Amino acid sequence: MRIFLPLLLCSLARGLAAQNVAEVQVTPETVTLKVGQKQALFAAAFDASGNLIPTARFTFASNNASVATAQSDGVVIGLKGGAAIVQVTSGTRSFSVAISVETGVSAATVAAVDPAPPHMSVVQAGPPASIITIEPSPIYLLPSESRHLTARGFHEDGGAADLLHVTWKSLTPETATVDADGVIVGLMAGTAIVQASIPGGIAATSPVEIMATDLTVAPTRLIMAPLDIDTLSATVPAQAGREIRNGLQWRTTSPEVLRVGPTGIVQALSAGETEVVVSGFFQERRIPVRVHPAVQTLVVTPKPSAGIIRMPLRGLKSLMVRAEAADSTPVPEAAFWWEIADSNILGFDQAKAEIAAKALGTTTITLRARGFDPITWVIEVIPGGIALDRTRFPLSIGSRLGLKASLMDDNGKAIAPADQVEWKSDRADVALVGNDGIVEATGFGHATLTATTPWGKSATADVFVVGDVVFTANRGTSALGIYQLSMHDPSNVVPLLADSFQNVQAVLSPDRTTIAVSSNRDGAFHLYLVDADGTNLRRLTTDASSDGDPAWAPDGKRIIYTSARAGSTQIYSVLIDGTGNTQLTSSGGGNQSPVVSPDGRSIAFVSGRDGNDEVYRMDINGADQVNISATREKEASPRYFPNGDLAFAQEVKRKGWQIVRVPADASPSSIIATGLNPITSFAVSRDGDRLAIVAGRVTDPRHGKAEFAFSIQALTGGAPWQIPLMLNEQVVRPEF
Repeated sequence: MRIFLPLLLCSLARGLAAQNVAEVQVTPETVTLKVGQKQALFAAAFDASGNLIPTARFTFASNNASVATAQSDGVVIGLKGGAAIVQVTSGTRSFSVAISVETGVSAATVAAVDPAPPHMSVVQAGPPASIITIEPSPIYLLPSESRHLTARGFHEDGGAADLLHVTWKSLTPETATVDADGVIVGLMAGTAIVQASIPGGIAATSPVEIMATDLTVAPTRLIMAPLDIDTLSATVPAQAGREIRNGLQWRTTSPEVLRVGPTGIVQALSAGETEVVVSGFFQERRIPVRVHPAVQTLVVTPKPSAGIIRMPLRGLKSLMVRAEAADSTPVPEAAFWWEIADSNILGFDQAKAEIAAKALGTTTITLRARGFDPITWVIEVIPGGIALDRTRFPLSIGSRLGLKASLMDDNGKAIAPADQVEWKSDRADVALVGNDGIVEATGFGHATLTATTPWGKSATADVFVVGDVVFTANRGTSALGIYQLSMHDPSNVVPLLADSFQNVQAVLSPDRTTIAVSSNRDGAFHLYLVDADGTNLRRLTTDASSDGDPAWAPDGKRIIYTSARAGSTQIYSVLIDGTGNTQLTSSGGGNQSPVVSPDGRSIAFVSGRDGNDEVYRMDINGADQVNISATREKEASPRYFPNGDLAFAQEVKRKGWQIVRVPADASPSSIIATGLNPITSFAVSRDGDRLAIVAGRVTDPRHGKAEFAFSIQALTGGAPWQIPLMLNEQVVRPEF
């Protein structure tokens, strides 16, 4: 009983294996032979779960034995030209291998070959060889893998020699076998020795390393477009990374998505996801494959049609490319190929689609995508200076403004926007600046904003955060100073120029970054210019006489003012660099309170030449001085609206004061504000929607005391904003 039990178990195992076979795979799937040539077939059986059945048995049968015969060990021999099918069967499953035999060798040759010894191959005769070698060397195999070896002969001088009757032999047949054609098959892990010999006792041997080790398939993941073709390859890392070409079965889990050939060539058919399954040598690998939708449209930025792209030396620039399907959805997996004509000028980071300027010059970068014409950009690398679109500007608290940086050529001309600029403010308590160049005012003062490129070039801009209204007041001291306030918080009054001197009649320049002011810090009152944060004070007028009433021309290049240097108060004009001083009026009675029209052509002013303070107008050069009010009332403080209308304060006897608006188109004038107390001064906002009014009355004539009221009145209606004042505070000349 003990004697027959192993045989019974073996028989049962074979029977169970035969019953469990669900699939048979054979490699190669097609065979082409010449007459007399042999090819080994390698078969594997798998159960319903895809597991290899190592105990499976196979039968090999040819349907056309006159063309090709199949031996019991799976070796197919070509006998004559034609086609045959070899059926490989295990249990109830089978696999068909197509055999094609070419008529390269006659049947007589086959007859001559057949009687030869089992491990001998016949090669055309030639001069005898003195040395033979075996190729390839070294030899690596996996268990059950086969490989064709070649013997080569050489003369003593190293020249090639023909070999006759090469005999192949395995010196370790339990580890590897070899047939007469030099086809070696690894049987089990270990080291085998194979020998090739020729008549005369000349032989060569080579070790064969058979390792039960992992194979690797690359790439490990595929992303393809419909109709794309790619190749998967299997290698053995532990065996010098050699590629395996035979003995593998390739299939796909979704044939409608992907087609795979017997050598690992894959072709995408339609959008979807699948796996390529590679099996052989008792191993299986799965490679995920995604076939993305077909790309219908390419959206690129910037557009090549926009012209030459200029970028600075050592600068970076991104090229945006978006692939879209027919329904406009993005296809991020789409493949692109990039070409740079001169890599000395440009570098390229394909992962970021980012070009780097390396040297001055002009070159092209071309994008290629399957199914589309090439897209080419022309890139010019320039030296790389930058400039900002403004270098000095004002803001009110809470307001915002966008700065733009541009690349500059050698002539200082802006040629393209500067990308990837780093922005910084030296006074975050005054102004913040974001990475997009947006500036936000946070508090009164002056901040310097700096834009710096990745290659080290920089440009700066000065921002002055100033109040909506500036005015003169003494605020608890004997000295008058210049103060400012914001309409966001009228109670928050901040000094601009307040010291021990008398500083009066402050007026902001048209760009609101400079203030003209009259001050007695050098003895008599003179005109000074000061930055809008109260710093950088510099004297403008130099005559010993007193100067005041400054008014800016709209272009910001000239100031109109009054001076007593001619013996009486007259109106003068001076450039902001102190040159070009010109007297504009000379009549008696005094001429003061000048203001320049929005178009810069006219000056309105108050004159007493007719015995009563009335409003006059003259050309900017002083010509054509005419009375435009012609009343018997006392008038003061002419102010222009942005549209050219003129307003002035007018005394109404026994009725108080009013502000009159005279339209520029000669329409009838109108009363826009009234008050019982004298209107000592007022201002029109830069948008023409509001008035700042100071009214006062004398409370103690002997001691020169007066009571003032300061308000902001919207011309669209509503209650005025009353500006809180200190006890006994004097307020003079508000200005927007």
